[in-house]
Amino acid sequence: MISAYKEGLNFLDKDDGLSAAKKFNEAELLFPQSEWAPKSALMAAYSYYAYNYYGDSIYELEQFIKKYPKGKQQSAVMALLYLVQSQNNNWIPLAAMRYIAKFLDMSYIKVYEVATFYSMFSLAPVGKYFVQICTTTPCMIRGANNVLDVCKKHIAKNQNELSKNKLCSWTEVECLGSCVSAPMMQINQDYFEDLDEKKTEEIIQMLLNDKFPKPGSYRNRKNTAPENGRTTLLEVKNA
Repeated sequence: MISAYKEGLNFLDKDDGLSAAKKFNEAELLFPQSEWAPKSALMAAYSYYAYNYYGDSIYELEQFIKKYPKGKQQSAVMALLYLVQSQNNNWIPLAAMRYIAKFLDMSYIKVYEVATFYSMFSLAPVGKYFVQICTTTPCMIRGANNVLDVCKKHIAKNQNELSKNKLCSWTEVECLGSCVSAPMMQINQDYFEDLDEKKTEEIIQMLLNDKFPKPGSYRNRKNTAPENGRTTLLEVKNA
């Protein structure tokens, strides 16, 4: 057990340019699943590594936990998964789920159940810029297929497939609640609305050049107001 711990710690501590999470994912492959003792030791080594090299993140985790009543800290699991994803290019590695389980004193499978239940969590790399295209009825009848075609052409042929430069990927999703300004797509946390083929191409090209475009309406719509101004409640100021 001790030798396995040292082996895991040495592997994680090598200065080879890899993140701790990626190292742990690769290190898991070195041990058969039946050899639980070495894997447990490797997890302990990873915990040591995380505390020493990710102090700021640990502080943030502790701040989230303080928001929950004593004895109910495991309720913070979604917040912690979201924090990890936001700090790791929009995806959650297995190493992070194991660490969260250890941090919250809960079983790994419970963390995994939460992470796999909600579509907002990505368990594989999606790139620095994750493009989600709404194809529900309002977006579809207003040109969502054109938006999809641009993504297939410039990012990758298939959804959930990284672009050649690994910067972004795209996926098709259900309603994102912006039907008035359809067609639209979400990139990371921001909405891009009132799109057409030309505007979508401009946005995607910026992403592929590692530049984040301006969110919002691409027809200069104000919030979700009618494109050509109000047609009702004209007598009410600021309606």
